[in-house]
Amino acid sequence: LKLMWRRLHVEVEGLATFGEIGNITDTVDGDDPRDILQWGLVMRSRYGFLRNGALKVGFEFGFASGNDTELTDLNRRRRINQPGTKNTSKLNEFRFDPDFIVDLILFREIMGTVANAMYFKPSIQYDIFDSLGARLDVIYSLAHRPVAYPGNSRNLGLEFDFDLYYRNPDEGFYAGLQYGLLIPFAGLDRPASIFGEDFAQSAQVAQTLQARVVVKF
Repeated sequence: LKLMWRRLHVEVEGLATFGEIGNITDTVDGDDPRDILQWGLVMRSRYGFLRNGALKVGFEFGFASGNDTELTDLNRRRRINQPGTKNTSKLNEFRFDPDFIVDLILFREIMGTVANAMYFKPSIQYDIFDSLGARLDVIYSLAHRPVAYPGNSRNLGLEFDFDLYYRNPDEGFYAGLQYGLLIPFAGLDRPASIFGEDFAQSAQVAQTLQARVVVKF
């Protein structure tokens, strides 16, 4: 669904997958059924202010359902699509396409994509000139099923992403500099109450600095 009215732009996209697998084992006489119920949703909006909408204020919300299965590796790109453990009766984890970029660190690098999570993303963008501008995104991320994360907590992190960009569509030249700062919350910790004193670990602040140059021809 898309709505465009003057300087207001709103887009909403959702998808659900549901069904049943009669037997997920590789044996002929096996009896290991699984129910499937996965869904995801994204809403993006922005509104332009000042001359020709040079100042844009936006808000984005995303949600992807998840399972209770505890993961040894949070990154979905490194994990195959396994049906789950014997005590898992449903396949509920929905994964966004990894090419759908939400942030610079948490979903893009640590998790690989949005899955078993939701996020709130306000943003502000200002075009200083027609070809030069800056943008700031703030992403607050939470778990859908907290037990699947090491810290068994709903709060995952707060990320700040800043982008300084230059674009010249007539010449097909684009350049930019991005900085990201992730402040992790309890969901990414490894608490002693779960992992023991020897394996307990607190998640550390993560940063990234990226530059890009694009020539289109």
